[in-house]
Amino acid sequence: MLLYKKCPHCRRKIRCKDLAGMKERVQVCRHCKKQYELHKGYRVIPVVIACILMICFNLLMFHMSKDMNKTTFIIMVTADAAVILLSLLISPLFIKLTKYRHK
Repeated sequence: MLLYKKCPHCRRKIRCKDLAGMKERVQVCRHCKKQYELHKGYRVIPVVIACILMICFNLLMFHMSKDMNKTTFIIMVTADAAVILLSLLISPLFIKLTKYRHK
């Protein structure tokens, strides 16, 4: 259910995968043919939070490890990459849809 957003007009489901690939801000619902706006500015929130958490984790690892060996560094880099990849994968869930108002 989280992989879908709802059209602000007809409340029909729209896949987040489709929304993430859309370039234009104003879109037309394929069900009711009415226009709605995409607000993608919120997609950056999980990425920023993940980066802040990973910086804190890395600083903690540097502080706790007196001598940084190769294994510790590989674990740290792998954890960083996994968390940032996960945040990029969930970022389409933060797209907001609103009714289009002619300006």
